[in-house]
Amino acid sequence: MTLPAPTAQAATYPDLIKTISPTSGKVKTTVTVTGTAPENISKYPVKFFWSYTEPTEATVEGYGYEEDYGYGALGDGWKSLTPTTMSVTDATNYVAKFEVPLAKARKVYIIAWQDKDNINVIDSGEWDYAEFTILKGITLEPSKGAVGTNLTVYGSGFTPNGAVDIYFDADKDSHWEPGELQVVGGDISSNGTFEKAFLVPEVTAGYTSYMVYA
Repeated sequence: MTLPAPTAQAATYPDLIKTISPTSGKVKTTVTVTGTAPENISKYPVKFFWSYTEPTEATVEGYGYEEDYGYGALGDGWKSLTPTTMSVTDATNYVAKFEVPLAKARKVYIIAWQDKDNINVIDSGEWDYAEFTILKGITLEPSKGAVGTNLTVYGSGFTPNGAVDIYFDADKDSHWEPGELQVVGGDISSNGTFEKAFLVPEVTAGYTSYMVYA
């Protein structure tokens, strides 16, 4: 489906995103967003997205959103961002928590939209956005567990299309040495990201150190 070019600019609704905390963090960091919607959220839900491209009043208005077909707003690079939790007070005030998505380490934009007339088109006064910076680094989830526990390492900001090896650091000196256990390895994406899963190996209880080489 081809949508016509917007014919007018769409002003933001500045209170739709009031605060974002923190404003930077690694993949899987919990981010809290607060705001006040123009209409009752139970009747007109607030939807969230993220994008590498900064949305502007000149480019947003008039674009439709249709998740099943992927045109309009999503065609402009918006990706759905589902809250892990969201609470609403006084019908229009919300607190939403998100996890930073697995994405390139750089500035991104968190977008909130309330389709207050339910026509699947972004109009003036229905949207707002805030900046967030994804930091280079790795995150381990969960951070503890017994032998055999499923663990996942997430990374961003590494050499695109490179390779990564993950080891348990037997003597906790942050240097690989012969005999230290490699638990997983593999490719890094073209965005410099990776997601690698493995099981906690047979190590001594209280063991806390691991290394990532990329």
